[in-house]
Amino acid sequence: MARTRLADTSSRHRARAPRGGYFMRHWRGQMSLGVSYWVNSFLIGNLAPVALAIALASLEADNETTLRVNAALTLAGVALLAGLNVWSAVGVLRSAANHPERGGRLIWAMLAFVLVGISLMAVMLQLSRKSSLDGYVDLWQIARGHDPIPPASVRLASDGLSVRLSGPMGSGSTERLRQVLEHAPQATVLSLDSPGGRLFEGRAIAREIQRHGFDTYAQGECSSACTLVLLAGRERLTTRAPKIGFHRASQPGPQGSDAVAMRDMARLYRAAGLSESFIARVSRVPSTSIWYPTLDDLLANAIVTGVAPEVPPAVATKTRAGRRH
Repeated sequence: MARTRLADTSSRHRARAPRGGYFMRHWRGQMSLGVSYWVNSFLIGNLAPVALAIALASLEADNETTLRVNAALTLAGVALLAGLNVWSAVGVLRSAANHPERGGRLIWAMLAFVLVGISLMAVMLQLSRKSSLDGYVDLWQIARGHDPIPPASVRLASDGLSVRLSGPMGSGSTERLRQVLEHAPQATVLSLDSPGGRLFEGRAIAREIQRHGFDTYAQGECSSACTLVLLAGRERLTTRAPKIGFHRASQPGPQGSDAVAMRDMARLYRAAGLSESFIARVSRVPSTSIWYPTLDDLLANAIVTGVAPEVPPAVATKTRAGRRH
């Protein structure tokens, strides 16, 4: 009788012998519970979102995409991650169901069921948060070409020596600046009055300023992503009552996007010469808040190189003349 049961079990085991590729074997629950959970669920599930965030940040840093394309790629990546989560969860649950039949202990199968359930609830909780939902709505709108943040206003001063960028830096801000600069061959100063906006646009505008060798002037507020533009100037000027604000980077997308964005912002701050202590102070300011350093702090940390009078082009012309002598 025992031999008959063993034969039946062996027959069922042979019928369920592993077949197909790696992904199909996991999906069918034909892999061991250890591999299914620790490799395909825990390891891949935690590394995939970070890898996606790094890949997207690399594309942005290399100036290979527009903000609209980047948003579309992010949404595609999120959809891929959702499919990966379903694949890993189903495979672990099926492997757990087969675990006792393969000679494994029932307690490990039950624990796998519990852990997968907790993981799925954590994902659902993360997705249900208003900040996450708002972030994905933003991405969808940007991908459709309707960024909720409007592009900055960019105009050339009447004397042709300075360009003024004002308002939030939404999708299309960089293109607006390029169009103005095409008709401003004598401009040497970018005057700023912006609360910030998309980190992507801030980086792209900063590259344009560096390429043209402009000075920058925080004539009004210059906060968040605007600080990247300010720091791109050869000479960085401000008023005697500056309103230059800093906080942690925030970026809609999969889990880990904010951390990757902050690392990228910190890298750009270091390249501009900011001290590690100053960057650490910025990293402690929540993205929902803002920190305005004093003028002395701004000068001591070389965020600004001087204080300008009312009309920055005259200062820029005088500064350039001094450099030529």
